[in-house]
Amino acid sequence: MYNVVHQFPPLCCACNALLPSPFHTESVAVTDSVAVIECRRCREKHARFLPGWLPTKDEDFSTYYGDIVAVLMKEFGHSFWPAVALARDYYKKFTDDAYCRSIGIPVQDDDFFWHEAMGMAARIHYYLALGGNPDPGQFIDWRTNRKRLKSKPS
Repeated sequence: MYNVVHQFPPLCCACNALLPSPFHTESVAVTDSVAVIECRRCREKHARFLPGWLPTKDEDFSTYYGDIVAVLMKEFGHSFWPAVALARDYYKKFTDDAYCRSIGIPVQDDDFFWHEAMGMAARIHYYLALGGNPDPGQFIDWRTNRKRLKSKPS
């Protein structure tokens, strides 16, 4: 399991064991987008998104958008690396004018992403994982039905 963090905590979020130091390069696995520390006791992974993981100059937005990966895992059952790929792919596609014109929707900017907040995870899942209809009305119907089904007593 992965915990998305903004800064590496000194203790594991799952078992409270002391985590390896993020200042020792052998303790941190680094890709082009994410740094990961694994707890030696419970093997829980703590992931921090690195500046530049998205093509935006707003580091606050980049950090915030990483939280959406956690929602993709928790709410929609995606594992960590596929959720990272989905989130990055959505950002790249839906901020690209040519792509958005090709599916008949307006370009989404960082303000739109901030406004949608963690609801972006539902958009990412619907449009990319499920291959949903690009018509915004279809997405709203899907999201409404999903919320209705989740709130029904078992």
